[in-house]
Amino acid sequence: MSDNKTNIKNEKDNSDEIERVYKDITTHKYCKTNILHNLKFESELDEFIFSSLPLSNSQKEKLLIDVYSLDKRN
Repeated sequence: MSDNKTNIKNEKDNSDEIERVYKDITTHKYCKTNILHNLKFESELDEFIFSSLPLSNSQKEKLLIDVYSLDKRN
């Protein structure tokens, strides 16, 4: 019986994580800044490539922040 409860809890945890990831991919709920809203691409190809990255929105945000931080240091 204990294994069944553990399995149910694991399924619930997995379901919650899948929902969180889906929201992170489809919304800006987990973003900490407006950087994704303020992006201006130089070409449609640039925008397409960035949009096609297999990353969630919060991961894209972090990537941009890291790149801009490196750029400011140089």
